[in-house]
Amino acid sequence: KDKGARKINFNQFLDALDQLAEVKYPTRTPEEATAALYAGMQKSGGPKVRATGTTTKGTIYDKLTDTSQYTGAHKHRFDGDGRGRGKAGRDVISKGGTP
Repeated sequence: KDKGARKINFNQFLDALDQLAEVKYPTRTPEEATAALYAGMQKSGGPKVRATGTTTKGTIYDKLTDTSQYTGAHKHRFDGDGRGRGKAGRDVISKGGTP
């Protein structure tokens, strides 16, 4: 690749694989090393997708969105099931807790 270039073409990619094969399999001939590298790539089945972006149970968001733990004025904005009460929850609440 040219100095400062950000992309390589397919032939440059193949040359890089040849160089990698020579480093990975130094005791083999260049042709055998390249063949072994290609075989290993085919055997691996290609790139794997990791489980990124999935949520696990017990994250901080579970605690932050658990309305049963809300106290004070925020507690009055939700009913017993955790659903918002709309305007009834936003109006001024008397000390007894009823709107």
